Amino acid sequence: MMPLGHIVSGLGVVQLGHRAFPRLSRVDWRVVTFAPLVPDLIDKPLAVLFSSLAFNPIHSRLVAHTLLSSLLLLAVGFFFRRDWLPYQLAFSTHLVTDRMWETPATLYWPIYGWSTLFTRRFLHIREGVGHSQEQDMIEHLLILLIELGALAVLTWLVQRHQLWRWRNLKHFLKTGHLISVRQTSSLRLFY
Repeated sequence: MMPLGHIVSGLGVVQLGHRAFPRLSRVDWRVVTFAPLVPDLIDKPLAVLFSSLAFNPIHSRLVAHTLLSSLLLLAVGFFFRRDWLPYQLAFSTHLVTDRMWETPATLYWPIYGWSTLFTRRFLHIREGVGHSQEQDMIEHLLILLIELGALAVLTWLVQRHQLWRWRNLKHFLKTGHLISVRQTSSLRLFY
């Protein structure tokens, strides 16, 4: 999955959680937008580092793409910082959108062994299953369609909250909250 798909999936899950649990109404949407990208921001530099140290290219889904990392973050949020829960949910959507169940050695690390993360594997090859060119083309087309859908959702959010207006954009960048513009005469905050 590419960045837009990750961002929209995180926004969607947190929005659903927000509606189910209104107590979580003070969500900073800037952090929600950033949280689904964190696993790649952690693992890609690590992959470059380990590849250069070992002189052996490795895949770029490492520690932050494991169920262990998501469960640890959720546990910290649940027991210590419940107000962080929406951001940890957004972080965890990354595992779903990257379809990590297709690479169980990474998802369930360290159950399959400590070294499974640092072995040479390619990103788009499913373990034990060969890929044909047609399957690769269909997968790339699906990713493109998802990214276009995500772009449409983000465009709709910009339009709905009129983020092209400096006042609304400035409010969002300062507070992390969106102004819901349902009627032009009355503005209310959308949390």
